[in-house]
Amino acid sequence: MQRNEIAHQPARLGQGTGQMQTLVRRQSRPPGGLRGLRLVRPNLTDNFPRLIMKVRIIGLFAAVLSASFAAHSAAPQFITIDHSSAPLMDSATAKAMWKEVLPAARLAKLYPPTKWGFASEVQGGFNAARTCIITAHAMMLPVRGKGLDFKPAKMATAFDALPSASEQQCEDLARSKLKEAMQAVVSSLVAN
Repeated sequence: MQRNEIAHQPARLGQGTGQMQTLVRRQSRPPGGLRGLRLVRPNLTDNFPRLIMKVRIIGLFAAVLSASFAAHSAAPQFITIDHSSAPLMDSATAKAMWKEVLPAARLAKLYPPTKWGFASEVQGGFNAARTCIITAHAMMLPVRGKGLDFKPAKMATAFDALPSASEQQCEDLARSKLKEAMQAVVSSLVAN
C-alpha cells in the first residue's frame, strides 16, 4: 500500500486547522508483474514431512557432489624411475618405497607432478672378502615429455658396507640405504 500526498490546504484565518488529503492506491498484482504468484506463509507443522524430504534430497545431492570432487582430486602421481642393479633391488620394490616415502599431497603443492619426478638407483654387491658394499642414490629430476631429464635438482646418497653378509642381509641393507636416501631428498623438499 502506498500513500501519496495529493494536496495540502493551509488553514484560513479564523477557520481552524488545515486539512490534508491523501490518496491510497492499492496494487492489484505483486510487484514485478508476477501474476498468479500466491504468497503463502509457511506452516511448519503442516509441511514438516515435505521439509524433511527436501533436506534429505539436498543432503544426498551434497554427498554425490562431494564424492565427485573427491574422485577428481585424487592424490597426484609423481613419475618414479628405478635404475638399480637386479640382484639388489627390483623396480617394483623401489616404486613401492617411493609411494611410502613421498607425501604426494603436500609435495604436489610446491613441486607439481607435471614438472618434477623422482629416480632411484642402488648399486653394489660383494667383494672378494664377502663384504656387501651398497651405494644408494635418490634424486628429484625435472620431467621432460613422458620421462625424466637427468639434471638432478636435489640428490642424496647413502652408502654402507657389511662384512661377511648373506645375500638376504645385503638386500636388506640395500633397502634400508635406499629408504635413507629417499627420506633425505624428501626432507630437503618438505618440512616435517
